[in-house]
Amino acid sequence: MKLVDAFRFKNPTTITFTFISPNGKSRIDRIYVQRKNEGFIQECKHLNFTFSDHQAVMLDLEGALEKTKKGNILWKLNTSTLYDPDFQNELEIFISNAKQKKKEYRNITHWWEREIKEKFKIMCTRYSKNKFKERNSKKNFYIKCLDQVKAEIDQGQNNFDDYYFIKNILKNIYLKDEEGKKIRGKLNYFIGNETVSVAKLIKEKTNGENRTITELEENDTGTKNPDVHQTIFLFYERLYSLCNHNPVKRQEFLNNLSVRVSQDMNLDLVKKITEDEVWNAIETMPQNKSPGIDGLPVEFYKKIWPWLKEEITIMFNHILDTEELSKTQTTGIITLLHKGGSRKILSNWRPISLLCSDYKILAKILTLRLKKILPYIIGQEQTGGLANRDISQNLTTYRNVIEWFSSQDTYKGSNLREKGAAIVSMDFEKAYDMVDRTFLYEVLLKMGFSQIFIRNIKSLYESSFSKVYVNGEMGKKIDLKRG
Repeated sequence: MKLVDAFRFKNPTTITFTFISPNGKSRIDRIYVQRKNEGFIQECKHLNFTFSDHQAVMLDLEGALEKTKKGNILWKLNTSTLYDPDFQNELEIFISNAKQKKKEYRNITHWWEREIKEKFKIMCTRYSKNKFKERNSKKNFYIKCLDQVKAEIDQGQNNFDDYYFIKNILKNIYLKDEEGKKIRGKLNYFIGNETVSVAKLIKEKTNGENRTITELEENDTGTKNPDVHQTIFLFYERLYSLCNHNPVKRQEFLNNLSVRVSQDMNLDLVKKITEDEVWNAIETMPQNKSPGIDGLPVEFYKKIWPWLKEEITIMFNHILDTEELSKTQTTGIITLLHKGGSRKILSNWRPISLLCSDYKILAKILTLRLKKILPYIIGQEQTGGLANRDISQNLTTYRNVIEWFSSQDTYKGSNLREKGAAIVSMDFEKAYDMVDRTFLYEVLLKMGFSQIFIRNIKSLYESSFSKVYVNGEMGKKIDLKRG
């Protein structure tokens, strides 16, 4: 195979090395291309790479990469900013100023949306940009210093101490940059970790590609529809639209419900939310999760809690009393992740709903209240999702049923189907997405849940809507009538 050393092809007289140490130096790192493709070589150069004792080799090939149009990126708080001492000082001042403006708003929900959420994003964005400029200026200075020292070493000087000293400074700067990338892109590793394999790098690149949709087949019929956003909108609009149900079967189910919620249980479900309940919900929520449209993860609420715990608690009680949520609290973002099969079939894309953290905290509070009474109103046959029950118990049940049938004279040595017996295991497609909310409220009422608690549940559902975020663009509003 006829190959060309790309660096030497573009730099025939340059003397430089990709590996240097006090014991020797060499240009051991190279990229070769086929001679027939040498005309595509635009540039090949060496770059200082602070996480290795080798330099990186960068090759630019004409037409090698297809440029794709990038849409807007959703803003997401870099949580490391919360622990920056300078930022913490600004945050305290920001919160103090916001508190002084509460009287200017007709209710605390509007104040929260405008003075806290919107203005915090503005402050945080401005602060991060200034920090980036400072860090970038410092980084560029040390890059020039490292290039200069490297050039001197290439010419025979032995100032290795300066070389490694500057390289270590740059390494720490890049590690700080990687932390930000980890937050924004939810990477599971640092590039600085030299144990990272090529497979992992490819996986992270693929994760980005797995969220890009270039073409879809309408209704999964093979008919191509170039309008990706409209196809997705219609699909989810149908999914979350109400469907007709058999009213007779519906009433028959309700008539057979015998479980009742006690008065004491209802009183516990509808009492005023306390600061302890809010903090317990915040503290038990998982961290490092993608936030909703406001970009504020649960770490933000943990940080501001000492200053704003009273306001947050009052806001949640106000929402339950008035059924009035803010715009961001009612907006969900749906992102799509390819799960396998043809990329042109929409059902092969898994929807992931991103909700704002304050909405999830309120829902968590109601969930924790409800969780206390579930063992008393849900039969023993349900093994998942409840304390002191294990879904693996179902496997034991299957085994016992099979053994019981096998031990009966009627079924012994025969085909169960011939005797009219069967063991059926079912998985309901999009089970949660297809829940009829009206029927859910009817079930809650039949079980004796108070009108106040049912209204609290409604306040979280009835005003909500979603938008699909795909290819960097936000889709149209989708009203959620079920799920």
